[in-house]
Amino acid sequence: MKIKNISAIIALLLLTTTLFGQVENYLYKRPIEGVSEKWHSIPLSREVLDLTNAQNTDIRIVGYDSLGQEIKVPYVIKSQKDQEDVVRHNVNVINESTQGGAYVYVIETADLGQINEFELGIGNINFDGRVKLEGRDGDTWFTILDDYRIFAFSKPSGSYEYTSLELPTSDYNSYRISLSNIVDPKLNWVSVLQRTVTEGKYYNTNVTIRHIEDNAQRKTSKYLIELESKARISELSFDIEGDFDYYRSIKLSAIGDSIKSKKGWKTLKKSLFSGSLISYENEEISFNETVVSTFEMIVYNLDDQPLKINSVTARTPEYSLVARFLSNSNFYLFYGHPKAAQPRYDLTNFEEKIPDRLKPLQLGKLMQNRRIGTIVNFFIPSYVLWAIMAIIIAVIGWFTIQMLSSERVAEK
Repeated sequence: MKIKNISAIIALLLLTTTLFGQVENYLYKRPIEGVSEKWHSIPLSREVLDLTNAQNTDIRIVGYDSLGQEIKVPYVIKSQKDQEDVVRHNVNVINESTQGGAYVYVIETADLGQINEFELGIGNINFDGRVKLEGRDGDTWFTILDDYRIFAFSKPSGSYEYTSLELPTSDYNSYRISLSNIVDPKLNWVSVLQRTVTEGKYYNTNVTIRHIEDNAQRKTSKYLIELESKARISELSFDIEGDFDYYRSIKLSAIGDSIKSKKGWKTLKKSLFSGSLISYENEEISFNETVVSTFEMIVYNLDDQPLKINSVTARTPEYSLVARFLSNSNFYLFYGHPKAAQPRYDLTNFEEKIPDRLKPLQLGKLMQNRRIGTIVNFFIPSYVLWAIMAIIIAVIGWFTIQMLSSERVAEK
């Protein structure tokens, strides 16, 4: 009798452990329409992305055959964010001189092809200089950049340098760099780059920003950035009023729910970004994707006036799945499981075999997560499942001890 009880308990334990990976644990599903080939792409709408976890681990494609058996479909997920390709060459300075108070360096770039950026390794710590860049064609020098500003500073609040020269795509054999307004510049190295950016596709979200307070004692300003509803966000860009230069340290947090503690209600916050807003760069910050409805931003002004932020743009890249279908069945996209682990498919090791042109599929309407032929709208928090498993293991241990004790008494 005891053996039968233990067998039943073990069976229940095995059933419980499978609950973590079954599609019944996913909150949402949509039918996949139009499967007709081996390979397809599946664009993920904003509505789908906002209901998945930020790591994209809770997406599954499952089909069912005529007997109701599951058919797991492997996929790879593709981000549509900007793609940057950089070809970099370190080059040598072949001639140095001074002319009219400027320090002049000649760079040889024969056979390097087209370039659109220089990076200057200047060893000076604090400077605010100007650059003239020329390219040589035959015996003639042509001006490419003139009175171009570069600078660097180091102070207790932080260090920063801007020593890149962004220029129209050029293809000269030699370039001449003239540095002025810098006392004895230490040009340690020079790199030339061909930077190519392929623009991606993004979902934009409407947001509002409110200047909440200025703290004179801490020398900070607090802003709330609010979305119309919860959405997945990975980038914020700012429109800041004024034509002056600035360098402000900032801290960005996602505002979550409030919980009650012994000291009262406490708002949960998740730190997303600590860095700087700099006038000489794109007024944009990037962070790990998160589903959020409100951001809190703290700007450290030191002794400067608070920034006036006119507007904020929030966005996140579009995503699509590339899936391999090996049969004709009714297929569904399951998603919405915050504890789901990253699926592992052989397909990720053979992405080079995926065709370049793929027929996109459409997702049907959001459905209740019911398994075909049965009613399974089942979701139990993971901590409840772990508690059940612990109880079952304890009971099995107790029965085992009792059986061993009985056997020893019988032997005597």
